[in-house]
Amino acid sequence: MTCREIFGAALRLLCEAENSAADYEDRAGYLLATFCTEAAPIDNRYRIANGEGEQLPFAKVFLELDNEFPLSDIFLPAAEYYLAAMLAIDENDELCDRYFAKYTDALASIVQPRAEKKSIKDCYSLL
Repeated sequence: MTCREIFGAALRLLCEAENSAADYEDRAGYLLATFCTEAAPIDNRYRIANGEGEQLPFAKVFLELDNEFPLSDIFLPAAEYYLAAMLAIDENDELCDRYFAKYTDALASIVQPRAEKKSIKDCYSLL
């Protein structure tokens, strides 16, 4: 998925049309770079735990919107919520807070260890 597709999803969350969002587009590359820089350590741990390849290198200051999103796909919803929150930060506090909460929840769901299904050993011959 490209960064532009994430930008489009964030605009849809804000009920904004892409053709009228030039000021948002100017900020989106910087905001996505900030998100990726902050989430990169979590992405590296996720990749190691799931046997995925190394993280793609990316610019820490600005991401071109037409480039591929450098983190694992599991970070896409968090990136969309983060971008929507940061684009709305100056104009709509309630909307910003709502999407920022969704962003933190999405990151928390990635960080939390997942339960594994394992068989139970019958040590007492009760089963």
